[in-house]
Amino acid sequence: MEMTEEITEVMTTNFDLTFAPDTADVPGVIQNSLPRFLIVYISYIIIGITGVLGNGLVLIVLLNTRDMWDATNLLIANQSLIDFFGSLSVIAFKVVPVPPFETAGPVLARYLCYLWYPNFFPWSFSFTSVLNLVFISFERFYAVRYPIRYRSNFTIKPAFAASILAWIMGMGWGSFLPATSSLENGICRRHVWPRQDTAAVVSGLTFFVCYLAPLFTMISIYTYIGHVLKMGGAIKKFEDQAAGSQPAEATVPRPPPARSYRQIARRKVMTTMIIVTVTSLLCWTPSNLYFIAYASGANIDFTSFWGSSVQCILLSNNSINPFIYIFKYQKFQNGLRRLLRLGDSRSPAGEGTRDSKAESTNMA
Repeated sequence: MEMTEEITEVMTTNFDLTFAPDTADVPGVIQNSLPRFLIVYISYIIIGITGVLGNGLVLIVLLNTRDMWDATNLLIANQSLIDFFGSLSVIAFKVVPVPPFETAGPVLARYLCYLWYPNFFPWSFSFTSVLNLVFISFERFYAVRYPIRYRSNFTIKPAFAASILAWIMGMGWGSFLPATSSLENGICRRHVWPRQDTAAVVSGLTFFVCYLAPLFTMISIYTYIGHVLKMGGAIKKFEDQAAGSQPAEATVPRPPPARSYRQIARRKVMTTMIIVTVTSLLCWTPSNLYFIAYASGANIDFTSFWGSSVQCILLSNNSINPFIYIFKYQKFQNGLRRLLRLGDSRSPAGEGTRDSKAESTNMA
């Protein structure tokens, strides 16, 4: 989270406009440490391009795979949509040069001061991503804890409502960035708080709402889900052992019940989402620790190499999820093969048919 002091350099134009500190200070720092900042800049380019292409591919596969049009995959599609726009914002705010101030008029000046310099869109998309992952964890909890209710009640509509709510809450929470910016007499100031106590409260709430609470919630939910799935596996193993102890004439080969198919599909989706969640938490942690240290009074320079590196780690989360889907989410793999017209030749005999039948049901 970038939080910087008052801007003091004023342009001598008809409409005076100051440089943002992260724009004014960086050139001098780059001159002293050009190779390291080039690494960060190139990393932003890779993150932005990879995120746009990867998440765009995920959205295309989901739209073109009919049997993935369910509540779970709607939330996954929303996550990819958030990461897609997050990757675009990385390119726009971290790669594309800042527009020249010499020709800046009142409208452009307000845009730069209230949206560009506070990095409103990259941070807001990060907040939205966090909240959407929390909603996905609650959806998975509902599917495991109340499977019958889930199959009958959790349809596309509640999933769509949760997706919209994530956008509203994430973008709304990020609105404190432009709200604490001020443009007066050509001087752009960030972050201007009524009192220092207000800054401490907002910083603490941001850390709690966007990191600590989601961290605790998702760890608790997935720990519970893991316990339930482990218990279910133990029960199934006991039933198989009991069936194996019966006389040979009493055992007639039967195909696995539909419940077994649902359990297989549920485990695959759960594994994928746990990996997505853990990866996201790893990307968020350095930036949030940096931010809470700054809010506590530490001398933190977000325009330094290490400050930029921490932001780079956070924003890299936008481009990682597509690779997780490609390597771990079999239903997505099947959809990608069909999109590329590769068929299901890589699956063992019968596996593609079995998984398709299993996963075509609601993945409770």
